[in-house]
Amino acid sequence: MIYDTKEKKFIDIYGENLDIRRLIKNRVFFVKNDNTNLVVKITHMKPNENWSYEIDVNIKVSGTISNWWGSERNVNSRYGFHSTVSRNRDIRSAINGDIKNFLKLFGVPGYNVGIKKVNVCDKV
Repeated sequence: MIYDTKEKKFIDIYGENLDIRRLIKNRVFFVKNDNTNLVVKITHMKPNENWSYEIDVNIKVSGTISNWWGSERNVNSRYGFHSTVSRNRDIRSAINGDIKNFLKLFGVPGYNVGIKKVNVCDKV
């Protein structure tokens, strides 16, 4: 499958083909390195409102993120972060590469993927 053909873009194929949509939404990402231990799942994809070739991805996430001095913070707790904006920024930066690399398998260039909405929960 090619991302941008003369006939259809990937987001159009994603909307029409239930098997591809199911394959993408059922994938669970386990992001584990020295400062993160997150479980992530893609919940929805849609085209960007401003740019026709960019794709916005909504995600559901649970787990912990460690800050630069080493204390672990649960993403579901509101006391571990300064604000929800900083929490979402930390989550996006931790999982951005994994989401982009996964969507590259479908022919989507990594620079066209943006993580839009972050839902935190106890379990994914």
